[in-house]
Amino acid sequence: MEFVCIEAKTFMEMNEALEAIARRVHETCGGSTRGMDEWIDNQEACTLMDVSPRKMLQLRRSGSIPYSYIDRKVYYKRQDIIRFMEAEIHRVTPLNRMI
Repeated sequence: MEFVCIEAKTFMEMNEALEAIARRVHETCGGSTRGMDEWIDNQEACTLMDVSPRKMLQLRRSGSIPYSYIDRKVYYKRQDIIRFMEAEIHRVTPLNRMI
């Protein structure tokens, strides 16, 4: 295990930035219950996650994100994309669990 020491001020700034990202994700995707189960296409998922189509392909191949093919087009459940993004935020930032 590797430890990294940072100043408390830097940690607080990082924590605030991550909370702002989490709020934005929730406001953008999770604020309404109407669209939680609707399906989105690959282009909208790329836009939502701010990744390239190639990265989405890698995520599909690795099994990180569930998907469906309909008439040779890829679709995702919006909730699955949100769940993946939230998991990535928590995976990348284990610092807030140490306090």
